[in-house]
Amino acid sequence: MKATLDASPASQAIVEEVYKRFVGLGGSEQSDLTAFLIAAADQQALPGAVMNTLLEKATDAVARDDGAFMDTEYARILAHGMRQVTEPSRPLVYRLIDMVAARVTPLASSTAEMYTALGRQGLATPAMVQKIVAHAAVAPPYRPEEPGVVSEPLPGMAIVVGYGPWLKALAVLGTAQPLPQAAIEILEEHANDPTLRDTILRALVRHPPWNKESCWTASCGRTLRAFPDDAAKRQLVSDLLAERLAGLPRGECLAAIEALHKERESETEPEIRIALGLAAINAQLARVRVTPLGDQLFE
Repeated sequence: MKATLDASPASQAIVEEVYKRFVGLGGSEQSDLTAFLIAAADQQALPGAVMNTLLEKATDAVARDDGAFMDTEYARILAHGMRQVTEPSRPLVYRLIDMVAARVTPLASSTAEMYTALGRQGLATPAMVQKIVAHAAVAPPYRPEEPGVVSEPLPGMAIVVGYGPWLKALAVLGTAQPLPQAAIEILEEHANDPTLRDTILRALVRHPPWNKESCWTASCGRTLRAFPDDAAKRQLVSDLLAERLAGLPRGECLAAIEALHKERESETEPEIRIALGLAAINAQLARVRVTPLGDQLFE
């Protein structure tokens, strides 16, 4: 049902009915209901009645001195649905988000999730953007021998101490708005992390020079040959080339891939041949890529 939602009145009517049934069976404080409302919020499918209820809950939460578990849940839903919040009510939502964020560890994934949702909509405050960049900037480099803990996606509030959600937040922010060079360099430094690579590639390819790169009309091998002694950088360039190709209309993508195949056949340098071949393969894979379960809250 979540996959069928959109901003239409019909979807909003469905969400309102589902909300009523959840509340009628077990009340409004249910993690599965939170997950459903977040999915609806991402598609701008929150009906007016449900939005009014959420804003009433936000008003109550901000007025209280003590914190409650559901304060964060309401903040998460409203962060995802901020495009549907009217301008006069947005300061209330920002206050609620600031309040719940102040009650948990600065590296809480719930905070990163809310900032990411707002950044994706172009509604993150400058202070939020600064925090995203600051947390991402001090993230330790990925080490294959120390993969860390991968948290399971939780329908309710998830507090996971770590830098991964903040790096993902920065990458998602980079898909929605231009990033300063320092932030781009942070993403490049963490592009070898397989849990972040797809999101980071989608961000980097939207920035110079990749947002206008068309090396397949001349020679992509020349671009790759610029890194003869840096295999990691050459691989990143190959992956960015694949991401750029994947974003082309189908006909242009197929023609560009064919151009890569021809260039690969005439290339004599083994490393360049490999990079060209991987770019052609990964471009086709990227066109059918599905967001992994657990990343959907951020993307």
